Amino acid sequence: MKLWRLIPVALALVPVALAAQQRADLSFDVSVASPAYVQTHPRVVIDEAHNNFHTAEGRYKPFATLLRNDGYDVSAGTTLFTSASLKSVDVLVVSNALGPGATVSDDSSPITRRWARPMPRLPKHLA
Repeated sequence: MKLWRLIPVALALVPVALAAQQRADLSFDVSVASPAYVQTHPRVVIDEAHNNFHTAEGRYKPFATLLRNDGYDVSAGTTLFTSASLKSVDVLVVSNALGPGATVSDDSSPITRRWARPMPRLPKHLA
């Protein structure tokens, strides 16, 4: 089979591939009838310092809004992990790091390991 015969098929599939891109569902109902955290507000940081595909104001916006509605203090983590930057963090979300600098550096790997141990308590509504 000649490759040139595949060109029309490939061109026909381009609109399908473009329409299938991931998007946040901004119409999703993220309301919380009884927030878990009314007096205390655990701090959640969504990592954005490693060229992350999902961000607090991008594809993870419904997730971040749901957490806020449940009483969490949610912020974007725009700096590399250090002991100081993780000191007040209760939950760290790292998702789909991409491209150069996407992996946690050798310098910060021990920091994140120390931060993650011992495992933090589960939120009271998940325990």
